[in-house]
Amino acid sequence: YSGLLQKVADHLSSNKDARKIVQEKYSHIMVDEFQDTNNVQMRILKSIVPIDGGHLTVVGDKMQAIYGFRGGNSKFIDKDFFAKLYPNTTFIKLDQNYRSNDGILDVAGVVEQAAGVDRTIIPNSIGKINNKVPSDTPLAKMLAKKTIVNSPPVEIFKGHGKLSQMEYVARQIRSLTGVLQGKVDDKTGINAIAILCRTRQEVDQVERFLKKNGIKVKPRTKEPTIEEQILGYNMAGESPDPEKEEPGIVVTTLHQSKGLEYPAVFIYNASSSSFPTVRSMRDSSESPEAREEAIQEERRLFYTGITRAECRLFLTTEKKHISPFVSEIEQGLQYRRGIINVNHEKK
Repeated sequence: YSGLLQKVADHLSSNKDARKIVQEKYSHIMVDEFQDTNNVQMRILKSIVPIDGGHLTVVGDKMQAIYGFRGGNSKFIDKDFFAKLYPNTTFIKLDQNYRSNDGILDVAGVVEQAAGVDRTIIPNSIGKINNKVPSDTPLAKMLAKKTIVNSPPVEIFKGHGKLSQMEYVARQIRSLTGVLQGKVDDKTGINAIAILCRTRQEVDQVERFLKKNGIKVKPRTKEPTIEEQILGYNMAGESPDPEKEEPGIVVTTLHQSKGLEYPAVFIYNASSSSFPTVRSMRDSSESPEAREEAIQEERRLFYTGITRAECRLFLTTEKKHISPFVSEIEQGLQYRRGIINVNHEKK
């Protein structure tokens, strides 16, 4: 696919007639998730949207630029860079959040500041903690009520290792769903809970642990075959029946969670070896600038996970190997009561 994009970019940049045909056919261009645009895609965009007379709308959030490993270049969404490319640009700030409650947004704000992003996200009235009922399931309603009455919206658990973190997650799931013994009841709406992991290996570990302990996990969606895709096109007018979806806890990676939202979110193993990852540090060791960008991308990935949560957010970490991102949150909100509860595993 990348090779095809490269050929398109080369052809458009070298062939004036081809550029003209495309420009006349597509007079208005819109790009979503613009923060993930790579260099080749940017070349194509510049070819089909002329500086004078072009109509271009892009939507993006630099704090969710998490695909640098695929070639995504977060500088493209910088206001100064874009204004030089298209001088007549009008910038519109989208600063209202319709998803998360105030406490979760406070936590996200600390991560934004650490990433050097100076902005304030305003909770919309329908997203405020006292009005937030994300869905009609019993669990979703209970989560919204419990957040107000009994506990802070964010909890940090510091365990001795991965096993203790998984045990904590299982206990919290049973507590959230009101099931203290036996299997979690499907009717409580357990699809409202998601566990986000840094790696696929951790996803596998968590899934095995939950299943072993009688907690149902939502089956992963597999990539469709060509035949299934063709069948999907033939049945495009039919809507899937949500009643037929298998219930279960959602366990996935942070990258795969982008664009999704859940009433309760666990970010599993937010430890120093996972946020930032050792691999990201090793891959970017060639220059201080590359290392800094790698750290910031890891921080943005952490932010993306945090902002998947609507009502409750749980961060688990190792007591002796706490992620610097978690430490930043604790320090940034140490004088703010009622937002974070820190839970230490007992010896």
